[in-house]
Amino acid sequence: MVGDDPRVRELLDRSMNMRVGTLSGGGVPHLTPLRFVHDGRAIYTLTRAASPVASHVAERPAVVLLFDAERTGPEAPVLRMRAQATIRDEPDLRQWYERRAAVKYFLRPTAIWNMLTHWRNLPTWLRRRRSASADDTMALIELVPETAELVAGPS
Repeated sequence: MVGDDPRVRELLDRSMNMRVGTLSGGGVPHLTPLRFVHDGRAIYTLTRAASPVASHVAERPAVVLLFDAERTGPEAPVLRMRAQATIRDEPDLRQWYERRAAVKYFLRPTAIWNMLTHWRNLPTWLRRRRSASADDTMALIELVPETAELVAGPS
């Protein structure tokens, strides 16, 4: 992965969400917050195939990614990456992503505490999971960084 700087790796590891900047076919910018996992080479995210992000990267694969590790202060840096996006449809890769995302977002101590704190949301989440069909069209997007830089966050 671009940016072997330990600060880049640390920001990626601490960040729970990223913002993905895309351009529509007509050149209109779009910024979307998404969950993600990374493997040291690429970053992966899962979204609905009909989402603006998926349709934009199918037309224009160049994207910008922003990570701020849920900023802890006005002096905290933001990691900005330029990347090339590809929609991947391999079932094994999707299963790998879902296992990594489950560990990151649901099985960490802080995630378990968050679920317990927001227990009232669980019925809504379960209802959505049950209503989604097994073949619900989702798009796994692989983002391969080309450049990475730490920039001062907005004050």
